[in-house]
Amino acid sequence: MSCLAAALRTLFCSIHLIANAMFSEEQLALMANIVQIFNYIENSHQTSNDKIMLELQKQNEVYLETSIKQNNEIIERLERLENGNNKRT
Repeated sequence: MSCLAAALRTLFCSIHLIANAMFSEEQLALMANIVQIFNYIENSHQTSNDKIMLELQKQNEVYLETSIKQNNEIIERLERLENGNNKRT
């Protein structure tokens, strides 16, 4: 739960205690619906953040695999070059 949602929930609970004498049940239900909308918005943002993180993780894995393959190829070429130079000397 985000900080905003937690703060809104705490605020709503405090208001609920005070508001029972001041607001009708319909008004309190409307406030509860507003808080639920904020929760939904915060949850949807978190979902998109999770998707972004997963995609970045995939990109990192592909980049790492590519780097390892390229490094191995460079090492093999250097070893062949070194072996070729050792044979000549």
